[in-house]
Amino acid sequence: MKKIFLIIWIAGFVAACTSPVSKQDAKITTPPAWNNFTDTTFANAKQEKIEQDWWKHFDDPTLDALIHEALANNKNLQIAKERVKEAKANRGVAKSALYPQISALGTASSGNQGFNTFNEKYSVAEIDGEATWELDLFGRNQANVANAKALVQSEEANEQGTTVALLAEVA
Repeated sequence: MKKIFLIIWIAGFVAACTSPVSKQDAKITTPPAWNNFTDTTFANAKQEKIEQDWWKHFDDPTLDALIHEALANNKNLQIAKERVKEAKANRGVAKSALYPQISALGTASSGNQGFNTFNEKYSVAEIDGEATWELDLFGRNQANVANAKALVQSEEANEQGTTVALLAEVA
């Protein structure tokens, strides 16, 4: 009996050390020139600042006013911004599954039940607390957090794309 318990305990311990599955290979063949890029190439590209106010080179106050009005009042852009906020909130919910959940409830009552309390006033106060924590044995919660982060990046890219399309259309 002790051996079975030990085997189950070891299996549970090993399962607790697992992590989410890494990204899968897309099995897409790329041209040989693409294999010359290194991590530093992409790191340098990320550090370069993209010019966000390119229309100002035209020195046209009417265009400036139109673009500012479009950025302030476009419903598609507002929806895209709200979707980014929603995705960030969902990421926070996914991260919360990694931590202990703590809840507390307090109640108080006062009254006179007549004959049951010999016509005396009584008061009762209660405080209940609870703390739970789910072990992430197979990496489900970690995978949910990674998924939520990817959705935030996707929504941010969607917002940027919407902004670029709007600015190009107005210009």
